[in-house]
Amino acid sequence: SRFEAQADMDLDTRMIVQFGKNGMAVNRTRIRYEDGEQVSETNEGRQVLLEPVAQVEGYGTKITVQTMDTPDGTIEYYRAARFYATSFYPGFNQAPWYGHVSCGGTWKPTYVAVDRSLIPCGTRMYVPGYGFAVAMDNGNFGGAWIDLGYPDDAYVIWSQYVTVYFLTPIPATIPYIIPAGYVY
Repeated sequence: SRFEAQADMDLDTRMIVQFGKNGMAVNRTRIRYEDGEQVSETNEGRQVLLEPVAQVEGYGTKITVQTMDTPDGTIEYYRAARFYATSFYPGFNQAPWYGHVSCGGTWKPTYVAVDRSLIPCGTRMYVPGYGFAVAMDNGNFGGAWIDLGYPDDAYVIWSQYVTVYFLTPIPATIPYIIPAGYVY
């Protein structure tokens, strides 16, 4: 199975563009017996009767800017992707390294943690039920997982799937495939 970009398919969509097929081959083996006992075995060749066909899965690369009315106002986005959402609080009253974010500086409201190998620092997003978010930290997870930051005194527990809207402007490079979320 292999993946191929499809310019006519919307971002974050996939479909099989070529179904795979198993191949078929015949092996010919000569076995020699003497007095009912096998004394030798010789491979005399292999003949391919039907070549296998690889399955091809297409992934969309077409970006379409859209708008949506939200309780926080109208947003303009280029990607809407399903993420697993959890939440954290920065723990300002704990050891000195708490409260800092991996993109530099200290945590601020709207800062969230993402897989920074896929989503760069400063990426602006909108999460229904949370509001506007900025990717500024990295968690112990990868793929389509977002960890929503809350102040210590207003923590809200999240553990659900949600659509994350990536806000314009469109960055120069984007990952066309974001794998499902996973914990390291």
